[in-house]
Amino acid sequence: MLAIAIGVIIIMATLALLAYISFSPQYAEPKALAAFNKATIIVIVALTILFYLNGKTLLPLSSDLKEIMSVIFAFLFELVLVTILFVVRNFWLFKPPKR
Repeated sequence: MLAIAIGVIIIMATLALLAYISFSPQYAEPKALAAFNKATIIVIVALTILFYLNGKTLLPLSSDLKEIMSVIFAFLFELVLVTILFVVRNFWLFKPPKR
């Protein structure tokens, strides 16, 4: 049961990252946008893994609860990062030109 829950959360996290890539700004330079996307995905994955490992080692719970809570909080942390970086990318860094 734990493996199924973790699998579902990982699939949802992957779909969130794919949505982040799919809804890119239209007026951005493709090379700059690709470089920004790659850099943000690397940062998001690294921070999510570190958040998971930190929770797994520091939470004062039983081993099963540590695993479940670490995965859930890491997934929520990833969603928050994806949302913040989506807003920054689409509405601040690569905003459309003024008419």
